[in-house]
Amino acid sequence: MLTKSIIFVLLLILGFTIFACTRKGVPTPTITLDETVIVERDKEGAYTLNFNREGTWKIYQGDAPKTINWDEMKTEVTGEKVVLNNLPSSRVFFGIEDDKNKRFIVSERRIYLEKIPNFRDLGGIPTEDGRTVSWGKIYRSSRLSELTAKDLQYFNSLGIKAVADFRYDSEIKKNPNELLPSYVKYYKFPIGGSESPEYTKLKNEVLGGELKGARAKERFGQVMAQFADTAATDFKPVMDLLVEGTEAPLVYHCSGGKDRTGYMTSMILAALGVDEATIKNEYLMSNFYRYKANKRVVRLGQFAGVDQETLGYAMVVQKEYIDAVFDVINGKYNGIDNYLVVKFGLTPELRQRMKDLYTDPPLTTSPSEEAEKSAVSEE
Repeated sequence: MLTKSIIFVLLLILGFTIFACTRKGVPTPTITLDETVIVERDKEGAYTLNFNREGTWKIYQGDAPKTINWDEMKTEVTGEKVVLNNLPSSRVFFGIEDDKNKRFIVSERRIYLEKIPNFRDLGGIPTEDGRTVSWGKIYRSSRLSELTAKDLQYFNSLGIKAVADFRYDSEIKKNPNELLPSYVKYYKFPIGGSESPEYTKLKNEVLGGELKGARAKERFGQVMAQFADTAATDFKPVMDLLVEGTEAPLVYHCSGGKDRTGYMTSMILAALGVDEATIKNEYLMSNFYRYKANKRVVRLGQFAGVDQETLGYAMVVQKEYIDAVFDVINGKYNGIDNYLVVKFGLTPELRQRMKDLYTDPPLTTSPSEEAEKSAVSEE
């Protein structure tokens, strides 16, 4: 038991609280979020653009969505993939025009930081009213304590104004955000961390061998349901910051960036008008980005004799967990609209304010499409 306790503490130091789960071990993850283009930046600064189909793609470039020069095409490619080198060291946004004259903006969703695997931009996600979540305004992350000097330089280029930290003091003490620039406002909103009674109870159940297999999966789903029900208002301060609008770009985070942060992300996307299926798919992307980190933690647990299936359920987020959240929302609160009013005070007027601040309308059509429309109207 002493060895297991030591390993459990090590897992906590690594920043993985026991609020989330999966099957036995860590299965190879899949990309669950449907995107026309997936942009990845590597440690050398090269950008890979992976398109979801064969086609001809015109690529434009800017250091912000609004600075993309649509009159100056950088390159045109045919196929499903292109690698772009010799780009600025700060973040790059790409304007894309496809072979159907549709225009849209993309950038890296997972911000490449050497030791922070789950730092993500919510931008580019479509809403039900035809808009998209704005790029570069709302970020989610795991703990920020391991920013390297190179990471910090890139972090500074994001223009982040505020950081909201969901961790408890014990988590922060082990992994403080010491490297954050002085101009970044730091907010601490501790939720469900290692000092909470729920965490202590779960820890004892896991280490005592009482929580295994299907029971473990069910138990962790109950924790997510509690976030949606009794703990939801603890997340409200971050929503209030977003409603106010003066602290964006903003990043919120916990330790692993998947459970507390995953719930918060789901509620923000819901407030912005993203559909439930897309919200769930975005939630599950933590498994893709955290795959290597999850495998390391499970291997560590093996040395302590911690049940692998249980540990797997603790590290890999499950569809059942986010389903449990929406079961509470739809069953007890009669849907997301009423839920956002009750738990976050988001009246229709305030939600509209958030949409105005953090979503964008479709881009205007390309000149060729405008010409086609004009020709049709003249007929």
